[in-house]
Amino acid sequence: MSARTKKVFFFLISLHSTFYILHSAPLWGFSLAPSAELRVPAGEPEAPSVLDLSAVAKESLTVSKTFLDKDRYTLSRTAFYLRPQGLRGDFWKIEADLQMIYYQGDYLKSSEWRQILSPLFKGKSAVEWEIAPKKTLDHELRGRVYRFYGSFNHGGWEMFLGRMRNAFGNTRIFLSPLDYFDDLPIPVSEPNERPGSDTAGLKWRAGESSAVKAAYLWSGRNNEYRSFVHAQHLVKEGLEAGMILGQTGPRTQGLGAHVEYSVFEGELGWEGMYHDKEEEKYSVEMIGFVPQIKQETVHRRFTRHLTRWERAYGGDWVFAAEYYHNGLGEKRTENYNLLRLLAGEDLHLGRDYAGANLSKTLTPLWSGLVQGVSNLKDGGFAWYPELKYLSPSSFMEAKLRASYFAGSRYSEYGRLPDRAQLLLNLYF
Repeated sequence: MSARTKKVFFFLISLHSTFYILHSAPLWGFSLAPSAELRVPAGEPEAPSVLDLSAVAKESLTVSKTFLDKDRYTLSRTAFYLRPQGLRGDFWKIEADLQMIYYQGDYLKSSEWRQILSPLFKGKSAVEWEIAPKKTLDHELRGRVYRFYGSFNHGGWEMFLGRMRNAFGNTRIFLSPLDYFDDLPIPVSEPNERPGSDTAGLKWRAGESSAVKAAYLWSGRNNEYRSFVHAQHLVKEGLEAGMILGQTGPRTQGLGAHVEYSVFEGELGWEGMYHDKEEEKYSVEMIGFVPQIKQETVHRRFTRHLTRWERAYGGDWVFAAEYYHNGLGEKRTENYNLLRLLAGEDLHLGRDYAGANLSKTLTPLWSGLVQGVSNLKDGGFAWYPELKYLSPSSFMEAKLRASYFAGSRYSEYGRLPDRAQLLLNLYF
C-alpha cells in the first residue's frame, strides 16, 4: 500500500472524531442493487485467472435523533471489504466478500442500539460466520463473511451454493413487492445493504430468452427458511414477463408476477405478489362459568404491488415515478409501530405511496438527485436530496445525503427525525 493510500485510509478511519455531518440514507428512497447471482453464458467456459485481492474502505458518518426518545446522536460506521477475485475454472466460480466493520459514537449507548439493533447482527446461519471480537460501551468491532458462494455451470444448467443475495424486481424508489425473500435492510446502521441468505439452488437457461431458477434459503437473522421458483421470458424485444412463487416467510405462501415494457421512449413496469399467511387467533369462551381459551388458525391474505415509469431525457436527466400499494400496512395512523422499521421487519408502515426521482449528471465527476415520497393516506411527505462526487482516478467516491420529513405528528413521516449522512468510499 502506497504512502498516499495509507494517509487517506487513516484519514477515513478518523473521520468519526473530526466531522459532524448530517443524516442517514433514506429509509424508503433507495435503489435496489442488482442480483448477486453468478451469470455465465450457457455452455461457454471461463478461462482461469490469477487470484487477486481487491479492497474497498467505506465510511458512513451520521448525525440524527433517536426514533423513540428523540435524543441527538452521532454514529460512525467504518467498513473494510476484502473481495478475492479470480477463484474460477472452466465451469466453476467462487465469489467472496469479507468484512470488518467498526462502529463508534454515542448512539451505541442508546437503548435502541443495545436492545434492538445490535442483536440483529448476531444471526445464526447454517454455518456460523460472524464474530464480534471486541465490544465496549461506545465501540463495536465486527467481522463477517458478507458473501461467500460458488457455482458450477454446464450446458444451460447452473448450480449454486453459499451466502448470497437473492434479488428480484427493478425499482428506484420503493422496495420491490417481489424482493422479500432475503432479510430487509436495517435503516439506521445499514440502509443500503441486504444481508443475503444461505442459499442452495439450481438455474436452467432455455436459450437467450428464458430462464427458470429454484432455491432454498436460510435466513441468518431470524432463523427462518424461505424458498422460491422464478421463471422469466423475453416475449419480444422490449417486452419481458415473469412469475414467481414460494415460501416468502414463516407460514406464508406467495405468488407473484412482473412485466416490463419499453414504450414512449421509456420503460413501463408492473410487479406484484399475493400472500397467504397463517396466523393463530385466540379468544376466550365461557363454558359452565369457566373461561376457556380457544385457539384457531386463520388465513391473512394481502397483496403488494407497484407500478413504475422511467425515462431518460436529453442533458443527462433521468426521471422515474412509482406508485406502491402495501397490503400489510396499517389503515390507521395510531397503529403505526416504529419498532418494525428499526428492526428491519418492514420499510413501509402505511398502505399507499407515490414517489418520484429526478437525477442529473452535472459533470463527469459530479452528479445529483432529488427524490420525494408521499404517504397517500396520512398526508406525510419525505424528500431526499443527494450530491455525489467521483475523483478523476476513481480512487474515491463521496456522497452527501439528507432526509427531510413533513406532516402531522401522527403521520408516518411527520414523526421521523431529519437526518444527514456523509459517505466516503475508497477503492484500492
